Amino acid sequence: MAFPQRARLPSVLVRLALATVGLLALGACGQEPRATEWWFGNALVMRVVDLRRVDEVRYAVGDKHYLIRPSQPDRRLAAAQMEVRNREANVILFNITPESITLRDTESGEYPAIDPFTQRSEVPEGGPAENTFLPFVWGQVELPQTCGQPPMSCQVAGWVLFEVPPAMKVYQLVWEAADTVYLRFR
Repeated sequence: MAFPQRARLPSVLVRLALATVGLLALGACGQEPRATEWWFGNALVMRVVDLRRVDEVRYAVGDKHYLIRPSQPDRRLAAAQMEVRNREANVILFNITPESITLRDTESGEYPAIDPFTQRSEVPEGGPAENTFLPFVWGQVELPQTCGQPPMSCQVAGWVLFEVPPAMKVYQLVWEAADTVYLRFR
C-alpha cells in the first residue's frame, strides 16, 4: 500500500510545476515582444535582438548633430536592433532601402523602414541618448561569408527605424534585400 502514496508525490509536483509555468505565461502576456529567434533565408540568417519604441532618435556625425522624429503627430519611432549574417554565398551585395524592410502588425498593417539620413533635421547640439541607436543598418552592403585577414565584416549589426502607431502590436519583420526572410516576434 505504500506504493500508491509514493506515486501521488510526483503527481503533485508535476501539477505544481504546471501551475507555476501557467502563471509565468499569464504574467508575460501583457508584454510586447522585443526580439526574434534566428530566421533563415536562402543565403542570409538574421534576427532582431531588440525592439524599442521612442519619440526621437539623436545621433552625431563629426561635429554635426541630427534629430529624427516621426513625420506625423500620431506616430512613434520603432527601432529594431538587427544582426544579419551571410550563410551561403561567397559575397552578398545588397542595398537596404525603405522597400527592403517592413514591420508588420497583428492587423496586417505594414510600415516601411525610414531612411535615417534623409528623414532627419540638423540640430545645434547633442541631446539625451545621442548615438544610442548607432550604427544604422542602411544603404549598400557587401557581406562576405567568412571573416578573414585582414578582418572583414562577415556580419551586419545595427538599427533600423520605422514610423508606427503608438498602439501597434508588432507581429513580423520582413526583410527583402538579397534574400527574403520573415522574422516573427516571440
